[in-house]
Amino acid sequence: MENLAESISSIELSKTNTMAILDLPIEIMEEVLEKLMPEERFVVRKVSRQFCLLIDSKANGLKNIRFHCFSVGNDQHCTIDFNHTYVEYKNIFAKVATKEEQKEIKKLDVKDDCYVALGYNPKSWRRLKGTNSFDVAMTDLAFFLKNPKTRLEVLSIHLSAPTDSHDCCSETITNLFSTQLSNLHVKKFVLKEFTSSQLAKILPSFKEGVLEEIHHQMFQSESSQLVFQDLVELKQWKQAKCLTMKPAAHETYDVDLSTDLMLIAHFPMLKVRVKIFTVEHAKQLREIFPKIANFESWIIKGNITDPPEIVKVFLPDYNSYPEGSAKYIADGITYLIDFDTKLFIFEKSYYD
Repeated sequence: MENLAESISSIELSKTNTMAILDLPIEIMEEVLEKLMPEERFVVRKVSRQFCLLIDSKANGLKNIRFHCFSVGNDQHCTIDFNHTYVEYKNIFAKVATKEEQKEIKKLDVKDDCYVALGYNPKSWRRLKGTNSFDVAMTDLAFFLKNPKTRLEVLSIHLSAPTDSHDCCSETITNLFSTQLSNLHVKKFVLKEFTSSQLAKILPSFKEGVLEEIHHQMFQSESSQLVFQDLVELKQWKQAKCLTMKPAAHETYDVDLSTDLMLIAHFPMLKVRVKIFTVEHAKQLREIFPKIANFESWIIKGNITDPPEIVKVFLPDYNSYPEGSAKYIADGITYLIDFDTKLFIFEKSYYD
């Protein structure tokens, strides 16, 4: 395990004499590999081509991969969470934990070098020459995603960067998905700080019928329109069951519901933060909800204008406070409405 950070780099497979290992019966080798944790298999994969082929032919045991890249100018810091095992990537001139390491860094030529470490232990840092943290992290991410045996519950891609460095990083990640990856077996996909057009380029790399949840946090410079036409024709979009959309972190604007809500009318579950929610929106929803197969709930946060009048769209005789709960029945199905000036929840009731 202590050598994981070194193995993450693009070093060649070992050319040392490994005959003692290779002479083992294939059954024993497979039994050993089955007992290894996913990150340990990553290390052993570098031992020989035979181990490489064996490991790549099997499921890697990963359930969650969370990639996060923070980039400001030349200062890049990436982390990948593999089943809660963290690998950190930092450019060599980034601050590290101890004064001794900082002194050592000053003595080095920092051009195109980076540090990689397993977890948050400063003693595990390893220097990788001739590359940068973002490139190394992308290589490692691609390695796991390209394995056809990978079966993920959650894949999260999060980019934190100002506009001047965001475009390059986001396009590199988008191109990885659109040109090198396909049939990704992922149930829940989280994409933060990317545009809707980039989401549209990324989604086709996911296996149809597997992707159930899409969580999209928009990039700050993007138009706040909820849905773009290049998304709605994708099968991955049409077949997903849950959609969460919100603006970029720390942004003051909210999503604009000027989009035709029929473009998202197939989602049984929706969570969205909006700029304003009006009686006209409620009238659209009244027509939409009964048509959504296996409807569960829609949660709308934002400026809810005149909640009692909105509730009257569903219950004409309603006359009460601007916050509360109500029961609505349509086509024999009972729905619950919870509302106030900042929240509107419409959900299916499983009780009479």
